[in-house]
Parts: sequence; C-alpha cells; structure tokens
Amino acid sequence: MSKQTVISAPAMGSRWQVYLPWIFLSCVLLAVAAIRIRLLSFPIERDEGEFGYIAQLILDGGMPYRDAYNLKFPGVYYMYAIFIGIFGQTVEAIHLGLLIVNAWTITAIFLLSRAHFGNIAAVISALSYGLLSLSPGLYGFAAHATHFVSVFAVSGLLLIDIASRRGNYFLLIAGGFLIGLCVLMKQSGIFYLLPAFFLIGSPQDDASGQAPSNRWKQAVWVSGGFILPMLAMLIYLAAAGVLEKFWFWTVTYAFEYGSRIAFAQGTENLFRNSDEVITGFGSLWLTGLGGLSVFFLDRKISGRSRWFLLVLFAAGFATVVPGLYFRPHYFVSLLPGIAILSGAGIAYLTRLITEKMKMAATNYSAVMIYSGFVLLSVLMNGNYFFSEDPIILCREVYHENPFPEAMEIGKYISARTNPDAKIAVIGSEPEIYFYARRRAASGHIYTYAMMESHEYALIMQKEMAAEISASNPEFLVMVAGTLNNSWLQTRKSEKYLLGWLQGWYKPNYKAQMLIEIYEDRALFIDISGGGAHQPVSPYYILILKRNS
Repeated sequence: MSKQTVISAPAMGSRWQVYLPWIFLSCVLLAVAAIRIRLLSFPIERDEGEFGYIAQLILDGGMPYRDAYNLKFPGVYYMYAIFIGIFGQTVEAIHLGLLIVNAWTITAIFLLSRAHFGNIAAVISALSYGLLSLSPGLYGFAAHATHFVSVFAVSGLLLIDIASRRGNYFLLIAGGFLIGLCVLMKQSGIFYLLPAFFLIGSPQDDASGQAPSNRWKQAVWVSGGFILPMLAMLIYLAAAGVLEKFWFWTVTYAFEYGSRIAFAQGTENLFRNSDEVITGFGSLWLTGLGGLSVFFLDRKISGRSRWFLLVLFAAGFATVVPGLYFRPHYFVSLLPGIAILSGAGIAYLTRLITEKMKMAATNYSAVMIYSGFVLLSVLMNGNYFFSEDPIILCREVYHENPFPEAMEIGKYISARTNPDAKIAVIGSEPEIYFYARRRAASGHIYTYAMMESHEYALIMQKEMAAEISASNPEFLVMVAGTLNNSWLQTRKSEKYLLGWLQGWYKPNYKAQMLIEIYEDRALFIDISGGGAHQPVSPYYILILKRNS
C-alpha cells in the first residue's frame, strides 16, 4: 500500500512547523473562551431549563422519568449535574460547563483534522468549529444536547482513528464508549457509529494496515465499548424502578413525536431554518460545503481520508434529520464535519496554489481569503460577540419568549417559599423551576407533548391535572395561551387540562403578580391587593399563591 500523503504548510522552518499550529490553536481557544465568558450570564431557555432542573433533582436524590418526564436520553441531565454540582446552581455554571465542552471539542477536531490533512487543515478546522459553534443562528450560546453529541462523537472518532492504526484494543473500547455516551446525550448521536466503523473497516494507508480478520476484531471491541454506557443506563434505570416510564417517553412517545412531520413540511423546515442557521456566517458554511470537492479533486491524500470526509459529513447531517424538524440548534452536531471539510478544502487550495503559482507571496492566499471570511463574520456579528448585554441579546434572539422574566419569577417564588415547597408552571417553561430551586408539582414540565394530536395527549393532560391536584402546590405560574411558543396549541389539541384548571384554581388561589411581556421590555405588576387588571400585552404570565 502507498503511504498516506498528509498536507502540511509550505516549509517555514522545522521549529515553526512544530509549534505554530499549537500557537494558533491556543489563540482560537482563548478567543472563543473570551466571548463565551462575556455570555456566561445569558438567560437559559427551555431546553437548558429542563436539563438544569432535572440535574437539580438528581443532586437532590430525584430521578429522571419518575420526577420529570421527557423524551431525551438522560446523558445531558448528568452532565449538567456535574457542572452545577461543581460550579454552583447558576446560569453561569451551566455556560461555564459549555465553555469547557466547547474547548474540548475544538481541540479534538484540531487533532483529528491534523491526523488526516495536516497542520493548515487542523488550524482552519479548529477556527471554523470555534466560530460556528458560537453562532447566534445556532443558539450557540446555549448548552444544548447537540454540543455534547459533538464532543463525545469527535473524541470517540479520534481515539478509534489512533487505535485502528496502532491496533490498541483499550483505545478501541474507549472510543466505542465515547460514541455510546454520544447517544446518551441525544438518540440521533447513533449515526456517528458510521464514521467509527468506517475508520476500522477501511484499509490502512501504510505498512501497518490490518488484515480483514483483525478489522473484525476491532469492530467487536468498539461495539463492546459502545454497548457499555447503554447497558449501564438500562441497569441503573431498572434498579431505580423507572425503566417502564423511560421506555414510554424515549421510545414509544419519541417515535410518535418523530413521525408527526410530513416530508413536504420537513423540506420547508429545512430551507426556512437553514436560512437562520447561516445568517451572518454564510461564507464559512459555503467554505465547509466547498470542502466536499476534496473528495473528488485531491488525489494526493489517501483514499481513506477522502472517504472519511464524506462519511463524517453524512453522519453529521443524519443527526439533524430525525423528526424533520431541522431546528437551528440541531445543526451543531453537523459542525464537526463542516469544520474538518473547511480545513481539508483550504489545505488543498493552499497546496494547489503553491504548486501552480510557484510564488512565495501567493502560498497562503487561500488561508488569507478564509481569514477574510472569518473577519467578515465577526464584523457582521460584532454586537453579539463583543458589546451587547446578554439580556438584550436574549430578547433580540427569542423575542417575546419569557426567558429573562423567568429569572425574576424564580427569585420571586424562591423568596416566598420554603425549600421543600412545590410549585406548578402551567406552560412549557421549566427554566422557572431551575431559577426557583423548587420541585415541580407534576412530572410534566412541558405542555408541548399534551398539545400534540396523538393517542397519549388526553392521558398526559389528565395525569398532569391529577399530579398537580394531589401536590397542592404553593404557587401556580400560568403562562398565557396566547404566548404560543410555550404551548404550541392547535385546533386539534385536547382541551381537558385548561378546562380543569379554570374550575380548580379559582377558589383555591389568589393572583399575586402579572408580568406583561413586550418586544423590548417586561412589566411586573403587583396585583396582590385585589381588583381586576386586564393585561394590555397578549403575552403575559400570572403568578398565583395558594390561599391559606
């Protein structure tokens, strides 16, 4: 077999060739960290609120699927529990955890790209991922599950790539284990098994290539590592007595949720949300997609590396597809492929220009052009990166969604209740539970699922009503139905919960606070003295206290 050709920078002196890529990587890590530190106080949104609240339950001895219900696998809940257990139960702790995960991912992408495409590719890949993963169009400031998918996927692939060359079975197991953790973060992470098995199954490009029988052995070791976290999760949940609930939410209902969207609607979602995703960063996304040309044009790198590019991109895109929702933050798990494609493409152009032009002044013209794209993206998002207050940014990104208000609501309830008090949020705002540090009166911390048209919706509504009634919560937080992002009601939605609520709360609770939400501000109006107050804004939240 021919030796693999790795494309590095034109000669700059052996010492600089060794140290310069690491200096650039350090600069990328420091720049990204500086921006993320500025955004640490960005208000958490619903997913982060869900993860943070369930992490609080875990630290307090609670269990997902028993004390709070959701269709996601539990990996992110335990990652959040680590973050807030170490750094404190704050928004800043969550986003500091994201900063660490993001830096880890950037470094792993650098190493994986360097192994296949050389130093220039490694630096460009790290820079591409670092910048795109910050993008407001991807909600890059938020610690979504897809960031955790990316970090475990790339880390696992890096170990498997190293192990497949060396025949190191421990690293194969460790790599498979990390891919298994990737799936525990989000079910769609399973698609990253494709590049994992490709790295094992593809012929090596040097004299250390493994015989086919040995590649089968390597696949077994990776599979064993992959199964370990899955098996541990199932044993743990079974021992806690929540396996049946886990199966309903993550398999039975998840299948229902994932099959709701028709193909035509999914295509519309893809094009609409893709526009939001690339806004302000279009040149970087086009550079990544342009890197696919390396597969067809660059014959001086190994076939294994060229095919790895294609398989990695395909696996990343596959993680975005399930359910056909194509929500912007889903695209974060595509970014490893986009970043490495960017690096491979710029490295190919750099070598091509060097060979064709034979002029030292043009050697790094491709890198300079890419640097221009980076500068353009930074300038187009300057307020976001460098100056705008996170609260104002939150309103600009999420409009009337009550994420800044949730912080104040949480403080209000926390100051007026004992730590063991229970509260109920009628709507889909689990971040309020996190801020208040109070347990939910029902395991249903979202109302989305019960507003959908499926056979379980009425059962869910009745279960939520029964759990709230039995818990007799000290405070109710009622999110107006007109704030539809918290409800997603349709004409087909079951109405049982809202009908029950009207008859149940009026004789038992008294209104305390009205929060009216506008595009640029919110008004907190004390109505505890009685008297009628009709909301002016259609977007409002009502806080009620149980009668003595």
